[in-house]
Amino acid sequence: MNNNTQSLARTRFGLIASVIGLVSVGVVLGLWFGERKSVPSAEYQLHTAVGREVARLLDLRGAPGAPHEVAQALRPAVVSIFAKAPSMESTGTGVVVRADGHILTNLHVVKGIEVITVQLSSGETYSASLVGIDEPTDLALIHIDCPEELSAVEWGDSEALIIGEEVVAMGNAFGLGWSVTHGIVSSLHRSARGYQRGGYSDFIQTDAAINPGNSGGPLVDMSGRVIGINSLLVSGAGNGIGFALPARDAQFVAEELLGDARVDRGFLGIDGRDLQRITREQRERLGVHTALGVHVDGLSAGGVAELAGLKVGDAITSMDGHRIEGIAMLKARVARTAAGTRVTLGLLRGGEQRSLELVLAPRPEQSH
Repeated sequence: MNNNTQSLARTRFGLIASVIGLVSVGVVLGLWFGERKSVPSAEYQLHTAVGREVARLLDLRGAPGAPHEVAQALRPAVVSIFAKAPSMESTGTGVVVRADGHILTNLHVVKGIEVITVQLSSGETYSASLVGIDEPTDLALIHIDCPEELSAVEWGDSEALIIGEEVVAMGNAFGLGWSVTHGIVSSLHRSARGYQRGGYSDFIQTDAAINPGNSGGPLVDMSGRVIGINSLLVSGAGNGIGFALPARDAQFVAEELLGDARVDRGFLGIDGRDLQRITREQRERLGVHTALGVHVDGLSAGGVAELAGLKVGDAITSMDGHRIEGIAMLKARVARTAAGTRVTLGLLRGGEQRSLELVLAPRPEQSH
């Protein structure tokens, strides 16, 4: 490290330390001269104020933060969850998605649970109620009545992630309380077949340790934005690998559950497989000269795809201008698009590039 770099580093950390000191003094003086509040409440205000100021500095600096900076910025928005039922107990993590006390977590953490307790970063605890669930993504929205405004997370763009990018995972590991691990994005669009609890199969894979109790916690980029919700761990003879639900899908589910406590997904009505799963000779006979996309194997009779003109043998390569690399990616994009939405499919047919517009139908199970 050269002298300029050392000087910049000292200046950066000196600035942040000064801000933390000033915020701390301000909070203490405010509590001393203002209305008296409990010590845990003061601690929460301090965590929140410091976290917001560090997040502001990271944003102003316009450069990735260090893991400890990211962790401190997000800490007030990450909660520990303790769930109890007569025959079982579970621990997990949640992220505050709205300042009025709405928290997103994994469904398997709270499913079948009678008593849900949320612990804030200050140590304060609150009873939580279940607002809504989404089984396909294994997500649940819960709510606490907190007298103070909470610090909510900022969502990042999970579609802009690149393999090798640094990330931080946070959660209530083993029920011991808030903890942080650091790693990279190991892969994207992982199916995790046989491991996922819901029907979702388009995960972010990371080597940042995701331990029992981390479920529902955030996977965060180095700018302090949530790019995934930690969902499952697959362990074997070597080190385990973690999987996180992409932020774009988690945000869609959260917004739907905040609306009317249910998720109204669109439905395309096709059976398909990755183009990589058919031979090169088959692709050439179909006039498809790419291995990225979805081969249409079948269509729901009278469904929106068939009525719009999609045919068996077509290769779907994009949706609304976003590249489709395989069936998992297509299902995920349709699943986070509301029924009634008009979409445009890019496809190859007989070697020719075409586009097809259609309106997504409600999923069959939502129509009853």
